[in-house]
Formats: sequence, C-alpha cells, structure tokens
Amino acid sequence: VDNKAGPHKNHTVVFLGSEKGIILKFLAKMNNGVLNDSLFLEELNVYNPDRCSIDGVDDKRIIGMQIDARGHALWVAFTSCVVKVPLSRCERHGRCKKSCIASRDPYCGWVS
Repeated sequence: VDNKAGPHKNHTVVFLGSEKGIILKFLAKMNNGVLNDSLFLEELNVYNPDRCSIDGVDDKRIIGMQIDARGHALWVAFTSCVVKVPLSRCERHGRCKKSCIASRDPYCGWVS
C-alpha cells in the first residue's frame, strides 16, 4: 500500500499480489481513513521465467512486495528471485497525455 501516491502525496494505491505472478493495482478512494470505493488501474504480469525459473521449475507465488518511493519502483519477491517493477508505466499510453491522465493512475502524468 502506498498512501502517499500522486503529485501532492494524497492518493492511496494498493498492490495485490497473486500466486500466479500477477499484481493487481487499485486506486483506493479514502474518506477520513475509511475505504469508500476503489478503481482498478491495471494488471501486471511481473514474473520473469528467464530470471526466476530454477531447473525449469516456475514458482510464481509472490511472497513479498516493498515500495521504493525514492526509486519509484515496487520490488516483488518470489522464492527464487526479486524483480523491480516501475510504479508508473505511462509508456502504455503512448504520447497521448489525455489517455494517461484519463487512466487516473496517480503515478502517471506527474513523473517524467
């Protein structure tokens, strides 16, 4: 959970990891510390078989995640490796700033 996301550090983003190496990213809409609503932002397949597979065995279970605000990244731990994932992936919107801002991802549009 990053409760200081966005240009004014006033947004909460939740990352949920799965046993299949997938992270779901949500914008949590909070009101006085209580969750009012959430908005699905994106699904990220972060498991890298080239780096994480041992003898052809893939253990895709995410066993830990840590936000690195300074490095603007999410570190994801598997049993056999650690993967660095950028918090923003604005390039998926191409050069269209409207598309980036419309995504409502607090990391996108404010970080160069």
